Amino acid sequence: MLAFAVNAALPSGYTELQYIQGTGDAGAYICASDIYINPQTDKIETTFEVGSLSSGNGYAIWCARKTYSELAYSLLWSVNGANYTGYYNKLLFQAAENDATSYQGRPTDPAVKDTVVTVTAESNSWHVVTGSGVDFTRTWPSSAFSSNFDKTGGPLFLFAMANGETIVDGYYSAHKLYSFKIYTRSGSDYTLSHDLIPVKRNSDGHVGIYDAAAGRFYPNSGNGAFLPGAEISEDSVVATNGVTVTVVRDWNTPVGQVWNFGSGSRPTVYVAAGKTLTINGAITGTSGFVKTGEGTLVLKGASPSFSGYCTVFAGKVRLEGAASSLTRCFRPKDKVAVPADYTKLDYLSLTGGGTASYIDIGYAPSSGSFGFFMDYLLKVAPASSDSKRIMGSSKVNGGLWGGLTMSTYCQNNTQGGQFCFGALQYLTKDGGLVANERMRIKLENGMAHLSCGWGYQFDMSAVWASKFYGNIYVGTINADNLAAGAPMDVYRYKVFEGSTLVHDFVPVSGPNGVGLYDTFGGLGFRPAADAQYIAAGPAYSGSDSDWLEIERGPGSVYYLR
Repeated sequence: MLAFAVNAALPSGYTELQYIQGTGDAGAYICASDIYINPQTDKIETTFEVGSLSSGNGYAIWCARKTYSELAYSLLWSVNGANYTGYYNKLLFQAAENDATSYQGRPTDPAVKDTVVTVTAESNSWHVVTGSGVDFTRTWPSSAFSSNFDKTGGPLFLFAMANGETIVDGYYSAHKLYSFKIYTRSGSDYTLSHDLIPVKRNSDGHVGIYDAAAGRFYPNSGNGAFLPGAEISEDSVVATNGVTVTVVRDWNTPVGQVWNFGSGSRPTVYVAAGKTLTINGAITGTSGFVKTGEGTLVLKGASPSFSGYCTVFAGKVRLEGAASSLTRCFRPKDKVAVPADYTKLDYLSLTGGGTASYIDIGYAPSSGSFGFFMDYLLKVAPASSDSKRIMGSSKVNGGLWGGLTMSTYCQNNTQGGQFCFGALQYLTKDGGLVANERMRIKLENGMAHLSCGWGYQFDMSAVWASKFYGNIYVGTINADNLAAGAPMDVYRYKVFEGSTLVHDFVPVSGPNGVGLYDTFGGLGFRPAADAQYIAAGPAYSGSDSDWLEIERGPGSVYYLR
């Protein structure tokens, strides 16, 4: 992912980078030798992303300590070393004096791997917010910080662990660092004292960080080089070839700044919940882009050379000013209506507790051009040997070897706990799926897409079955194999032929019970197979204007959220 932030202006001679990435060894780390953190009065806010992990004690995101046994103040990502038994793949915030170390983990921390993480550390507490929706705070008793714990006694290190100015081998980190800020508190007021920005020094191409608040460049202290992110200039943002642009705070871009989405694989723009990215300049390119994240994207610039399209998996997209005249982008969708004797619901809650926890939508795919969009929340993390059936259209025994099926377990046990389509075609996530993650999955022309804070896609066109064997069932596989389905909330289900919408189902309750109603295509009300296994969620509380129409060209229109 690429994270953008609004930073203080850099002096001439430096180019801002989207991030710098460590190499996991002595080749890349930074010692900010003149920055000493005071845990009693300073607040640290850092944004980073941890990807692939290897063996060792842990990755040091940042560290400031005097010696091994005293005045330690650091943030680690635990790997599998003996020093951190029980904290594997978790964030650990160390606050110690005279070896009184406090390790703080969290059971759901593996879910924040491969997504942007922002950690705020202040005195005896720390707050974690991630792109996948994890949000929690940890605190310690005040006794963890005695009155004389006024300085750590050692300089700030990034990407490495140290005692004083001596590196502790084995803790080098390979994360991506997007920003690192230190605020100093006086009473109830805060002053930004250090604003560390990833940069390239233009004179020699050296990659490091620049402290925009204090006016100092910190080069790489290692014996190699950082891996640089793409350059950010006042003139343009280049986001092409499937890259993800991650916005973790409000960002109002310069009026003259052009966003180029290129002509190759579509990039993704992720805007975190509660945040707004406003693109005031033009957007260009023919590939278009994917919008994810629960935040809002606002387009304001005239974009005469933009001819791509957009898939909106989550959040809102709003057109203002010159962008309101765009013809190949977004327009509000007409209100999604249901008959007067039905009530539209936020979701249906499938218990998965019996063989009748499903809905037959009354539609049977006829060819490999079939596609779907499903918005749902899985309530139980699947075990490696426990199949939770999500949907299907196949009468083949076992349900996994023909037509369309989607489950949380493949017949090949090595894929247990993942999403499975058909025979061993699966969408994977390191560590397996976790409970209570709202997911949006789309299949279009053989390409499967998954969006859930983290994103994944793969091409199934070479293996996708060309023939289907029965109606689509939401909540199980098919009428001949009614195994207990996955406990989940279903928010929306759409059916496509190619890229053309043919059916659009919304959750409803009415005179004939609860079920799905086709607001587009004429299949009408599709009831729950057994009402004791499917419950009505709350009445629909969203705005119909949140649903968007996306044009791909004359006569070719489809809908996504």
